[in-house]
Amino acid sequence: MVNLNDESLAKGQSGTTVNILFFINILLTENKVEQGRIKGIGGATAGIIDSEEKIINYTNNLGLKSFSIGSMFQENFQLPVKLSNDANATAI
Repeated sequence: MVNLNDESLAKGQSGTTVNILFFINILLTENKVEQGRIKGIGGATAGIIDSEEKIINYTNNLGLKSFSIGSMFQENFQLPVKLSNDANATAI
């Protein structure tokens, strides 16, 4: 969530979690997607990614370190999660 000056309203890693979950729920609601139809969640970002543990170890452009994005998705959506470095995901 950002204000009109493109400044984050939720700061830090917990703020990032709030922002991600907020926008996913908006997308699901606005597009009338039933959660039962979703088979999994996939994501890719620049930086050092631990794909097996589903952790963003470091990403400069998002300012995240040791961010357990996979467990956040699994806890909130109870779906399988795949996470990859953006360059590796592009190659696939």
